[in-house]
Amino acid sequence: MNLLLDTGILGQLCHPAKQTSRPVIDWIEQILRSGSTDRIFIPELCDYELRRKLLHLISKGQSTQKSVDRLNDLARLLEYLPLDSATMHQAAEFWSDARTRGQPTAPEMSLDGDAILAAQAALIDGTVVTTNRKHLSQFVPAWDRTEIVWAYAFVCIRGPVDNLAFGWNDHFVIRDSQGRNWHCRQEATWNSEEEFLKNQMLEKLNLVVQEVGQMYRKLSSSGHGTNEGTTIKSPITVSPIPISQSDLAEGLARTLGEEFGD
Repeated sequence: MNLLLDTGILGQLCHPAKQTSRPVIDWIEQILRSGSTDRIFIPELCDYELRRKLLHLISKGQSTQKSVDRLNDLARLLEYLPLDSATMHQAAEFWSDARTRGQPTAPEMSLDGDAILAAQAALIDGTVVTTNRKHLSQFVPAWDRTEIVWAYAFVCIRGPVDNLAFGWNDHFVIRDSQGRNWHCRQEATWNSEEEFLKNQMLEKLNLVVQEVGQMYRKLSSSGHGTNEGTTIKSPITVSPIPISQSDLAEGLARTLGEEFGD
């Protein structure tokens, strides 16, 4: 997942002493510590919007250089996403499309930062983490951090498995809490809580399970099956932060042995 931090979120990270900033800071730290492959970006557009405000506050004696130093530190810790011609061209298309639909995101003569930020997100297939998703969400996925979930879905089979026949090059074996082995493949995805509750991921997983069932019947007819029958399960883990591979494996083993025990 590619996460782009909006100006408001970035501002909270630059003021860690504020009590309201702590949940955002903890959330970012947990993602970084999890070992996840998810990427967190600081869009240049948001850096500009926040930096100019911080510099103005410093000039009026209402802030200190520390806030700008933190912004610079964040740019080194996370990934900086610079503006380029492709971004501005895409932003122009978003701007035109919004006005054609009668849903402009800024006055006509303004530069329209929302269109530019949306363009940066669109070009890397990203999601904007924001405290105000109204304008951005008409262009790209835009969610409050509390609306983003990491959903891990698995297809697991108990019994002898011919891995080559299944084409499961990425499969792994889990021993559950009752000592039984399961051949598993991870079908990992993520969605907003709203989309997850619509069962979009469940529908995807059901298709995978049907595919596995067809493969197993072919194996059985060619002598690779088992007289004990086939057990196929599709456990799902949902978390507000990414989960490490070791925690996923432990949770999966526990789930297969307890909730799905037979």
